[in-house]
Parts: sequence; C-alpha cells; structure tokens
Amino acid sequence: MTCPYCKEAARFVNYRTKTFTRLLGDLRFERAYYHCDQCGQGSFPWDQTLRLSPQPSGAAALRAL
Repeated sequence: MTCPYCKEAARFVNYRTKTFTRLLGDLRFERAYYHCDQCGQGSFPWDQTLRLSPQPSGAAALRAL
C-alpha cells in the first residue's frame, strides 16, 4: 500500500476494531491498519474510501442525544 501522506510504501500492521454508535445501536467492524516507516504516519485505507469519520459516533446519533 502507498502511504497517503508521503507516497512511500506503507506496511500492514494488523486489523483494528472501530465502533460507530448509530440510532439503532452500535456497529463494530475490523479494518486494516498500515504504518509508514518513512513519515511515521498510520492510515486506514477503507476509512478514507468509505469516508468514515475518525470520531467513534455517527453525527445522527450525537444529535439524538
């Protein structure tokens, strides 16, 4: 995978869990985490592809509280 920050090669580290709180309950899934040794940044490619927020809760669930 190419690092989205410096465009160098990033290595797969492991899968990490993310939980989203929605109006109908929690949604939890695992996604791949990559780290770039060149710039020191980590990334979750699917988060960017799916336009997921780095925050744990969805906006609708926060408004409902």
